[in-house]
Amino acid sequence: MHNLAKLACAALVITPAITFAAKVNPEVKKALDYSVPELNCKKPKLPGATKDVVDPLTGAVNRADVDSYKLGRYDRAEKRWMTCLTKYKQGLMQDFEVLKSSASHGLTQIQAKAIMGNMKSIQLVIESPIGKPEASTP
Repeated sequence: MHNLAKLACAALVITPAITFAAKVNPEVKKALDYSVPELNCKKPKLPGATKDVVDPLTGAVNRADVDSYKLGRYDRAEKRWMTCLTKYKQGLMQDFEVLKSSASHGLTQIQAKAIMGNMKSIQLVIESPIGKPEASTP
């Protein structure tokens, strides 16, 4: 008899979870499983560059160890990187809107917190100038 009572209690505890899992909207499920896509844009580096030397009279910036050819290549690579980063962040904004619209299907408190966490991770990446969340300093 005691085992039957335990089994009945377990059934009562598990039944809402099974019912809950069966009724999750596909868009909500997709929002819960979301993870920020990896950034494939590679930030260029200027080889051999030391600190910029600013001429106090003219305000011109000089780099003694890098020629104009390397600077031109670096500028073009940086422009490509910025274009790639902009497209990446635009895609994240679209993902953010999809996550936000998933709330229209009805969420539980736990689901809402999980989706808000995903939205927060998107926000951190978008706000970062290099497309990666900054390491927090305590």
